Amino acid sequence: MINWRMPRGNPSNLKRKKAAIESDLEKLALEATVSAKSFVKEYEHALGTQDWSSVAPLISDDAIVIFSNGSLHAGKEAIRAAYQHNFNTIKSEKYRIENVHWLAETADAAAYSFEFHWIGEIEGREASGSGRGTAVLVRIDDCWLLAGEQLGPKS
Repeated sequence: MINWRMPRGNPSNLKRKKAAIESDLEKLALEATVSAKSFVKEYEHALGTQDWSSVAPLISDDAIVIFSNGSLHAGKEAIRAAYQHNFNTIKSEKYRIENVHWLAETADAAAYSFEFHWIGEIEGREASGSGRGTAVLVRIDDCWLLAGEQLGPKS
């Protein structure tokens, strides 16, 4: 808790307190950023399970996902239907996210671009794909959630 009383006496006390508060705020922002970065691995792992119950806790209720084919899925229920369709279509899928570049990071929001790769089986035949994506995260109740994701071809 921050004590907002003005210090008595030496003005350098105020400078020290201000520096301490700024340092604490920087540490909190860094902790939030580290957590946002850990979201990427958590999301990658959840998608790799091909189980919506692993993915659902990472998606905000009003998220929007746009797939490489241009289809837009708005809201958690629409995203669930789209992901489950993919899980049912692509068997034994292996999904990877790499080359993550952070575009913006604050204590409550973050955005990153990335490359994605997948391989699996569709109707008994090996299939694969890759591309680039951009994702936006929001922090709600100390949890990072996907607010938006747009996937596209690798150019």
